[in-house]
Amino acid sequence: MLLIIKAKLEAVEAGITTLETEFPANIVLSNGATVGQLMTPQIEEHYQTDKMPALLPGS
Repeated sequence: MLLIIKAKLEAVEAGITTLETEFPANIVLSNGATVGQLMTPQIEEHYQTDKMPALLPGS
């Protein structure tokens, strides 16, 4: 696992990719929650109901 993380960071440093692409679950949103915290319940609900959640809250 350490090698995977190191490879991702090396790719970011080389300009091949971005931190947001490689570590999206760790992006902190304006309300202080992370993308991972927001999406985990939605993913679980999708697997249970087979219904896609709204793309944007409130839509």
